[in-house]
Amino acid sequence: MAPPRVENVIRLRGRRCPVGVPLKLAGSGDGVPSSPAGVGRVPVELAVSFCWNLTLGQLQRARTIQVLLSFELRYRPGCMWDGSMMTSVRPDAVPTLNAGPFSLRPFRHDDLSLVLAAGRDPFIPQITSLPAKATAGQARDWIALQHTRVRDGVGYPFVIAKGTTDEPVGSIGLWQHKIGPGRASIGYWVLDAHRRRRVASCALSAIATWGFTLPGIVRLELYVEPWNKGSWRTAEHAGFYREGLLRSWEPVGDKRRDMYMYSRLATDPT
Repeated sequence: MAPPRVENVIRLRGRRCPVGVPLKLAGSGDGVPSSPAGVGRVPVELAVSFCWNLTLGQLQRARTIQVLLSFELRYRPGCMWDGSMMTSVRPDAVPTLNAGPFSLRPFRHDDLSLVLAAGRDPFIPQITSLPAKATAGQARDWIALQHTRVRDGVGYPFVIAKGTTDEPVGSIGLWQHKIGPGRASIGYWVLDAHRRRRVASCALSAIATWGFTLPGIVRLELYVEPWNKGSWRTAEHAGFYREGLLRSWEPVGDKRRDMYMYSRLATDPT
């Protein structure tokens, strides 16, 4: 006698959807059906459990076995529906992005001159983890730290480089550490000699566009001190909206500072 045919049935969209599964007498597992119509990109997980209670004789006499499944939807950050199944596609390394006349790329050990120059800037060390007037050793350690950011789930740090010469002129990062689900923040700095040349504007537009391709990210935020008109104009040029003033929001140097809150949503017009 031919072995029984197993039919695993899930009801979605008001119809039966047969899904083939390996034959098991008892067990449990996770399954992902087709995305229900109208759901789109939703960071959820479908957990399916099943259990059979059949004797060997019943299995031998059966031609078709229908398995009733119970399932539940659970929120899981970092996953999304892609139209046929749910996948987690967060990159495990900093990619290289096109930013018009510039490129965004990972930090390299030969970016030492960029980091040393940033350490001599009167403002950049106050808004980053880079020590003021960093030594060559401190600068190398700081570059090495950037290489751990993705692995540790902190975020994605990029060098902003000229597209034609690869000369590094600044840095921008997308950060997900200590921020709520579905959100990420962006921070950037440009060396003084290269400011007011659309460096930050091009970099911010590129990283924001890329950020919304990451699973689960629906809101990007950045914070700018009210006096920094050039920086908040850059944010507005890249499609970010000012939401209000955050009083005494974070320390800059030895004082807590007010910050303008800017945001851009995945649904905002570009």
